[in-house]
Amino acid sequence: MWFEGLQWICYWAVVTVFVWLLGQLRNPPDSWLSSTVLAGIIIVAGWAARRYKERGRR
Repeated sequence: MWFEGLQWICYWAVVTVFVWLLGQLRNPPDSWLSSTVLAGIIIVAGWAARRYKERGRR
């Protein structure tokens, strides 16, 4: 169980940095706070899509 939590944190950190780097191309650039919120939304949406797909297979 702790491994899954650690995995979520790692995904969230990587996606946060990726979103922040993409945000630097915009004028004005995205803040770290907005990048972390958007990364969280992306991670949860991906998790929900995988759960939905798994339920469809049963």
